[in-house]
Amino acid sequence: MHSDDVTDRDSYAVALPEVAAPGDSFIYGPGQIQVFCEVLRRKLARRGGETPWHYLVRRVLRPIGIGSPPHKVDARGNPLLASGVQLTAREWSRFGEFLLAGGQGLLPGGALDNCLSGSACNPAFGMGFWLNAQAPGGRAVNVEDNLEPKWSQENWDGACLCCEAPRDLFVSLGSMGQRLYVIPSLDMVIVRLSADSKFSDAEFLRLLTAER
Repeated sequence: MHSDDVTDRDSYAVALPEVAAPGDSFIYGPGQIQVFCEVLRRKLARRGGETPWHYLVRRVLRPIGIGSPPHKVDARGNPLLASGVQLTAREWSRFGEFLLAGGQGLLPGGALDNCLSGSACNPAFGMGFWLNAQAPGGRAVNVEDNLEPKWSQENWDGACLCCEAPRDLFVSLGSMGQRLYVIPSLDMVIVRLSADSKFSDAEFLRLLTAER
C-alpha cells in the first residue's frame, strides 16, 4: 500500500481479499482507511466531484488552523491517508486540541465516541486511535513490537499503553516513535516527533503522570 509502485491505492485496497469474517479478528493496516477514502470519493462524485482531500481540508483541517499540508498521492491523485501527511508539531497539536474538545464546533456531540471505543477483538484500538482503556489492571505492551507477528498470532488480551496512566488516554501512534497523546482527564495534548525506534510509551507515560 505504501509503495510508489501502487498507482491506484483505492482500487488496490478495495480488491484486497477477505482473510477473516468481520468482527472475528483484529488486523492492523492502511487498507481500511484507503477503502474509506474510496467510499468518500464515490459519495463526493455524486455531489459535484470534490476530492476526498479537498473535502478533508475544507471541512476539518482549515477550520482548525492546519490548512492544506503536504501529502503523498498516487498516480490517480488518491491521498495516502494512513501515513502520507506531513505536519509540524504545532499543526499536529492543533488536531490534538480538536480531539480533546470532542470535535466541538465542527462535529455533533458524541461524534467521536466510536473512534475511541475498542472492539471485542482488540479493546486497545478504536478507529485509528490506540486506547488505554484497560488500565490500570491490564498489561502494558509496546504496540509496534506487538504488531510484528502475523495478525493471527498477535495477542491483545488486556493490552494497554501504560498501566499507571489515565484510562481515558488515547494515542495517534506512528512508526519510529511518532506520537500524539490526548489525555482528557488532565486536559493535556502531547506531540512527539522523532526517529527513535526504541521509544517506550509505558516508560514515558509513567514518568509523565507520576506526580499527578
